[in-house]
Amino acid sequence: MNISARNIWPGTVTHIETGAVNDVVSVKLRGGAVVTSVITKNSVQRLGLKEGSQAMVVIKASSVMLGLDIQPAKISARNVLPGTVKAIEPGVVNDVVTVDLAGGDLLCSVITANSVKRLDLAPGKLVVGIIKASEVMLATE
Repeated sequence: MNISARNIWPGTVTHIETGAVNDVVSVKLRGGAVVTSVITKNSVQRLGLKEGSQAMVVIKASSVMLGLDIQPAKISARNVLPGTVKAIEPGVVNDVVTVDLAGGDLLCSVITANSVKRLDLAPGKLVVGIIKASEVMLATE
């Protein structure tokens, strides 16, 4: 699969909460983090997703916010992934921040250069990646 999204991780479906139109799908990554996606019931069926099946988690880097000292219970986004800044690729307007998650997965975020400065981001700093469940796509082979 060739795709322009920078965040593509293999995982295992651990839970599916069925709704009338949309389903909430939880996928455990190899490092243990669980990512939640809200996709249509039709998509769950078309992809053949069920508990225990393999799926690819796909997230555009521009959909990933970064924060400091964020408590999951105090934010509406379902995906709050802690990690450590590994690298920052500076740009004129936006910077690319790579975050090392548990288990070796890398999270890529594109945020403004001003935000990088305001948050005082640098390699080694602890951060939290924040992703709305509606921004998480799922794929199967």
